[in-house]
Amino acid sequence: MSTKSLRIWLVLVALLLTASCASMDCSYDTKSRPDPISLSAEEGIFFGTNYKACFLVDGVIYKEYIPECAYKYYHNKRK
Repeated sequence: MSTKSLRIWLVLVALLLTASCASMDCSYDTKSRPDPISLSAEEGIFFGTNYKACFLVDGVIYKEYIPECAYKYYHNKRK
């Protein structure tokens, strides 16, 4: 195996590991934010589903993109 093909394999492995970590990122802190006043999920233009939540903090509404795990947490909490 040449060094060029080895480098390509290493780059591909690194990209796959990075992508899998990003998709499983659940470090979103649901306890520091109040419960959202609205939740929405919509298909993204380029990649997957976009999850949004609106929070009311000190009389101001903030729209924030949230990870899927946070969306599921808030969605299950509403049931």
